[in-house]
Amino acid sequence: MLILGIDPGLVNCGIAIIENGHLIDARVAPPFKDVELFTEWLAVILKEGCYGLLAVEDWIYRWQSKGNSAILVPKMVGIIMGMSRGLDIPCITLNTNTWKKALTNEAHPSDDQIRKWVEQTLNYKFRICKTKKEAAYFHHAIEAAAIALVGERRLKK
Repeated sequence: MLILGIDPGLVNCGIAIIENGHLIDARVAPPFKDVELFTEWLAVILKEGCYGLLAVEDWIYRWQSKGNSAILVPKMVGIIMGMSRGLDIPCITLNTNTWKKALTNEAHPSDDQIRKWVEQTLNYKFRICKTKKEAAYFHHAIEAAAIALVGERRLKK
């Protein structure tokens, strides 16, 4: 069964597809100018695959939020949930601390800890990034893979 993990964001939206614990794809989507373009892109992604589950990071507003994220990311999560329901694809949302703790038994693991856990679990090595900026960008794809793995675990329970 294909599981699509999504780390939502208009600028850095990570997606990963796993099947039976194997990574099929992990990438960061191109930046979206607005939520409507994200919706169009998501419709294409959902039609391309025969997904058995969508696992989405449910972002929770915190006082330190920057920019429009406090409004746009929850809106994106709502769009994902609505589209999944319309296509009859089960969807689970995982808040940030929940999925991180499920992976590492820590509520605030480092990016390196998340990467190592995902690589070990998938028996896959992600490419080495040359700069901190590139690593921060690609980390959204790694987080999407982690979210998909946690979703897969929840589905098996």
